[in-house]
Amino acid sequence: MENINLIIILTKELRKQKKIHIVYNHILNKVLNELNYLNEEKKYFKNKISVLQKVNNSKINVQIF
Repeated sequence: MENINLIIILTKELRKQKKIHIVYNHILNKVLNELNYLNEEKKYFKNKISVLQKVNNSKINVQIF
């Protein structure tokens, strides 16, 4: 009888752990997706800054001559 109760308790605990795992997995996936999105945004803005710097430098060179 004691073993049966222990098995029932362990089974309930495993179900809880599985639910917790699923929730953490879901949260982790959301965070990773957001991180990927932010990395793409960073690349885009770095590119844009680079282009603007080149344009600015070319204007400075034209004004010197």
